[in-house]
Order: sequence, then C-alpha cells, then structure tokens
Amino acid sequence: MGNSRTEEIRTNNSCKISVDIIFETRKSICNINYKMNNEQINGTGFFMLVNDIKYLVTNYHVISETLINNNIKIKIWNKKEKFIQLNNRNYKCFEKLDITIIELKDTDEIINDIDFLDYDLNYVQGYKQYINKDIFTLQYAKDQIDVASGKITDILNNYEFKHNLDTDFGSSGSPIILHNALKVIGIHKSSDRMEAINFGSFIGEIFKYNDDNNCIIGEIYIKKEDIGKEIQIINSYNEYCKKKPLNKKNIKEEFKNEKEIKEIIIIEINNKKIPFSYIHKFEKEGVYQIKYKFNKSLTNSYMLFNNCSNLIKLDLSKFDGKNIINMYGMFCDCSSLTNLSLSNFNTQNAINMNNMFKNCKSLTYLDLSNFNTHNVKYMNGMFHNCSSLISLDLSVFNTENVIYMNEMFQSCSSLKNLNISKLITKNVVNMGNMFYGCSSLTNIDLSNFNTENVANMNGMFSNCSSLINLDLTNFNTQNVSSMLNMFSGCSSLANLDLSTFNTQNVYNMQKMFENCKAYITKSIKTKDSKILNGMNGIIKI
Repeated sequence: MGNSRTEEIRTNNSCKISVDIIFETRKSICNINYKMNNEQINGTGFFMLVNDIKYLVTNYHVISETLINNNIKIKIWNKKEKFIQLNNRNYKCFEKLDITIIELKDTDEIINDIDFLDYDLNYVQGYKQYINKDIFTLQYAKDQIDVASGKITDILNNYEFKHNLDTDFGSSGSPIILHNALKVIGIHKSSDRMEAINFGSFIGEIFKYNDDNNCIIGEIYIKKEDIGKEIQIINSYNEYCKKKPLNKKNIKEEFKNEKEIKEIIIIEINNKKIPFSYIHKFEKEGVYQIKYKFNKSLTNSYMLFNNCSNLIKLDLSKFDGKNIINMYGMFCDCSSLTNLSLSNFNTQNAINMNNMFKNCKSLTYLDLSNFNTHNVKYMNGMFHNCSSLISLDLSVFNTENVIYMNEMFQSCSSLKNLNISKLITKNVVNMGNMFYGCSSLTNIDLSNFNTENVANMNGMFSNCSSLINLDLTNFNTQNVSSMLNMFSGCSSLANLDLSTFNTQNVYNMQKMFENCKAYITKSIKTKDSKILNGMNGIIKI
C-alpha cells in the first residue's frame, strides 16, 4: 500500500493503523535480498523473541536449508545493508509450513539495531478465534516499509489460513500481527492474484512442531525403597546434579550459566512441569512418564542420561539430534533401560560416541540401522558391558574416520550375533580389549579388518571362551607394540593361524595365550624377554 508515512491508514474493513504502531514495530522488520544460481531472491523477514531466544523469521521459499553455509544480505530500516552468516547456528526449516527460523547471536552485528516482536500465546485456544479479527502486516519489499491492514477470512486446515491484506511482490515472509495486541499470529507466504486471495501459516505451529520433534519421552520405575529419596532423572551436567556451585570453567561450552540451562530444557513428570532440577523426589512407587523438552537444538549431549539407573524406557523418535557433535556417555549406566527407540535419531554430525551405551546392562535389542557415523572418530567403550545384548548389526556403520575402538564390545557376554563385516578400520590405532569377555560369540568375521595402523591389541579376544573359529590371516600387525592377554581365556579355540603376524615390534606379550588351548601354527617373535617361561615352542627371540 505504501502509506506508512501517513497519520492513519483506513482500509475497507475500517481497521485503523496509527503511525505510533508503525514506529513501534518497524525496527523488527527487514528486507532479504540475495542471488542464488543467478536468480534474484527478494523477501521480507521479521525478528521475534521466543523464550528469551532471538530469531529471524521468514518463509522457507525465501531462505531454505540449502543456504546454510552462505551469507544472507538483509536491510534493516534506516540502516545500511548487513550480512548474516547462516552456518554454526540454530537454523530450522519447516517446509510444510513454509517457515524458516534462524537463531540470532548476541555477537551479530545487527543485534543492537533491531527490535523483537512477541507471538500470541492464545494460539493454544485454537485458530478459529482469529477469524475476522483486525490484523496488519509490515512488508519490506521495496525501498521503504509498507503497511497493509485487513482480516483473516478463513482457516483452510490446522495450520494454513486466508487473509485479505494488500501485499506486494517481495512481501513473502511478512508477519501477520494481531492489531489489538501487537503480537504475531502468522506469516504471509503467497498470493493468488487472479482470485485476489492471500495465504499464510500460523506461527503457533512452529512451537507445536518443536514440542513434538524436540522431545524425549521416557519411563522411570520407582521402587518402594526409593520413595522420598532424591532420584536423578537427567544428568547432563554433573556439577549441577551433585548440587555443587556452578563452576564456569567446568560448565560445558553450550551452557554458560544456570539461566541458560533453564531455557534449554523443560522436564515434565506425568505431564506436569516440575521446578527446574535434574533431581526429583518421588512420593509413590510405580512407573512415571518423563518428558524432556528441548527448546534449542543441542550440540553436546555429553553424559546426558548418565547413571539414570531407574529409567526403563526412552523414546527419541521425536528428538532432533542432527546438531549434536559430542555423544560421549549419552546413555552410560542406564542399567535398567530395556527399551531404547533410536529409529529416527539423527547422528549425522556426531564425532564422539565413546561409552555411548556403556553399562546398559538390561538392553536385549538395539536398532542402529538409522545411524550415520561418517564423522565419528571415537567409538571406544561404545557398547561396553551391554551384557544382555543378544544381537548387534553394525552393517550400516561408516567407520572410515574412527581412530579408537578399544573396549568397543567388552563384556557383551550374551552377544551371539555380531555383524561388523563392513567396518572400515584403516585409521584405527587402538583395538585393546575390543572383544574382551564376549563369552557367547562362537565366530567373529574380521575378514574386512585393516589393522595396519593398530598399535594396541591388548586383551583383544581375551575371555572369548566360546570362540571356535577365528581367522586373522588378513591382519597386518607391523605397528603393534603390545599383545598382552590377546588370546587368554579362548578355551574353545582349536586352531589359531598366526602365519601372517609380524610381531617384531611387539614389546609385551605377557599371558598372550594363557588358558588358550588352540594349536598355534606360527612361531612368534618378540622383544619381550619376560614371557619365555611356559611358552616353549611358541616363542622365538
């Protein structure tokens, strides 16, 4: 409409927009302008404050996930053009809603030049309340901010609506603002010029979507003897859980202070929000439902559920883990966990999976078919002491970047089927205790293993007491320095062909074949003179 400089704007709906309102809101609007594949993109965006988190909001068709590593040029009212680098920040796209939200940082150049709109919390009462209510939008499609006013005329489905605002080309991404409350209820996304109809999406759907897709649902069983005691229900940060003063030097990078931790996670027990604490007193015996709601994408899930020994069920099918880099000990010591749903768990950016499932002693089944491990470097202790696991299929794992696999399957004593035939081990340097105590395995297929860089094979097959066959003829041991206890306790192994082993750099072979009855087909050379006793016919110097 282009009338933002007048005293008052009157539409055919008799809605009046005063100049004061325009002045109040214009610093929360921006123009978005850039080129992509030689195509000029022009749209409007706005700044919104949600739970103390600051966002730039626009349409998905204006900024999609394909731009994540790009600079986006925006223009703020009465300011020069500014750039926002999109990578390394919380950046979510909702294609169905045609909405993109990008978290702003306090270090962003624009942060002191803009204002933020609030959204209308009444959306939880339903969207029909907004039909025929006075609304307006601020659009920054041209050289100035223009105002249009009107009404929502119809609701098409549970997230989309029609409105009669007079919009310009380039107004995509403009906020739909409730006139009487000055709060955002929706976003303009498209127009049908032939039918003179405009379409938008309700902003409230973002937060419903976040609740559904950034939530972990669990069950916790409280025994009679635990009633009235303080039970740990989540342990992301040990210093806080132990009720020690927050030490800024020890708090992980993502959480700078207690206030920020409160903003990131909400905990509900039986659908009732509890006061902020990772420790809770349960008053009755029985099973409780726990909801862990995250209103920010985590990059660090270090020890997240460590020692949550009362947890019996965890469903992560609605949790967004795509930005998590560190998964160290995420479920470590969840000793009562019998059901862990990871079917939609996104691990595409994970680097560290050390001790991820360590001591999950009650898990009998683990579906990891959706895991993306192409960035992972650390898998040591990943399944350590998952003593009830019967079968484990890692055929989808890409381990080309993994360096450490020591203790990876240690003490998986019930494991009968282990598919690791496609593991890539060319960069692994440590396989110490890798299969230690896998006492139910009768065969391990290592035909694809590349061990040319491995230095440590201590206890690698120790106490694999059911092993009948073990083909290591493809092993390259030229860089191995220690084979301590490597085959000790392999009491069912009848034959062991080590004809390809190069052991001239091995310094420690103590108890290498202790309680191993296998016939050794190759004399072993060693620099460790301490192990000659009892090894006649096997050792040469």
